[in-house]
Amino acid sequence: MTIRHYMEKDKEDIRHICWVTAKEGLNHDQGLLYTIACDYYINEEPENIFVAADGDDRAIGYILCSSDTKKHIRIYKKKYFKLLAAYDKKKVRGKRFEFLFVGAVSYFYPAHLHIDILPEYQRMGLGRKLVETLAEYLKSIGCKGLYLTVSADNPKAVAFYRKVGFEEKLNLFGKGFLFAMKL
Repeated sequence: MTIRHYMEKDKEDIRHICWVTAKEGLNHDQGLLYTIACDYYINEEPENIFVAADGDDRAIGYILCSSDTKKHIRIYKKKYFKLLAAYDKKKVRGKRFEFLFVGAVSYFYPAHLHIDILPEYQRMGLGRKLVETLAEYLKSIGCKGLYLTVSADNPKAVAFYRKVGFEEKLNLFGKGFLFAMKL
């Protein structure tokens, strides 16, 4: 298995991984999930995506990133709010609230990430390799920090982020955590 930059041929594999790894009970329409979780990165910042690929060079995991959260917010509001509203207007309100919150965080940690690996390939060190590859890449382009949010209902992910060097910066009212890493 290898870690490499995203290629256009990976788009449907990334969307598939996103769908398969979405938490049960979300009851998302696929289009809504893709709009929330992955399409922005694929369409707007593909240079900041890395994939874990199997022996057939098929993506089995990914790390999506915006190297500039403020840019992400501007573009998302302009292009993706309309798409979200077509699925669920409440999601637009949720994103607006999220953007108010992360706007302040992005001053110290300008980049953010989203990572998923197919269940059968988890616990093989691929997540660590994806985070390390992304961190090195971000350093090389002058980015000073990286953050993410994670649900408190996902203890495996919380433990993983601590293990790979993220520090808990904020408890989000018992619902989740903000983790960050200086680069």
